[in-house]
Amino acid sequence: MDYIRRVQRLFPNLMTTKFVKELYNEDLVYSSVVFGMGFWIDDQGLFISAPEFKDGSLDIDNAIPVSDWESFDELTPHHLSHLMHVNQMCILKRDSQQIDYYAGVFGNA
Repeated sequence: MDYIRRVQRLFPNLMTTKFVKELYNEDLVYSSVVFGMGFWIDDQGLFISAPEFKDGSLDIDNAIPVSDWESFDELTPHHLSHLMHVNQMCILKRDSQQIDYYAGVFGNA
């Protein structure tokens, strides 16, 4: 979050995405050993990343949207491919949770 605040201070007219901590849902997190981070899609549709501690819990205070990462140029083709896989898994987790919700709302009582 500090990175986002610095960017917003330096470039007030630049549009940056905003992560709302209250929208975090641990059921949607996909853990990536390659990045050492947890990823999920929040209720606003943002693809979020957060560093993972050794015990597997997330450092939510340092969660940021993947689109706000400083440099994608540093990623290898393997990392980019893995990031696309992670994004796909997060979409599937989010969609499966929504299916359960709608099945409960519209299912037979």
